[in-house]
Amino acid sequence: MTLVRLTTEGAKTIGEGRKRYEAYEKLVNDAGGRVVAAYGLLGEYDIVTVTELPNEKAAARIALAAGSRGTVSTQTLTAIPIKEFYDMAEEAVGAAKAAR
Repeated sequence: MTLVRLTTEGAKTIGEGRKRYEAYEKLVNDAGGRVVAAYGLLGEYDIVTVTELPNEKAAARIALAAGSRGTVSTQTLTAIPIKEFYDMAEEAVGAAKAAR
């Protein structure tokens, strides 16, 4: 998941936003991923995108590429499906108990 804020330059050139978003989608697709959803926001952030990517390195490359244009700043978060998250938590608790 990526939270996006427009920079001053990004706000000034918002009319080019659709073109920039299409370029973002291409970056994601070229990295072997897909955009699951994208929304314009009202509030602290301007846009949120939900993507599926092969790994965190691909996510970092895309975020760096998007930010390098100077029109946005990003905060990328790794989201883990909740059942997998709890599986990992239970494994961690088991490992911690075994280490005692």
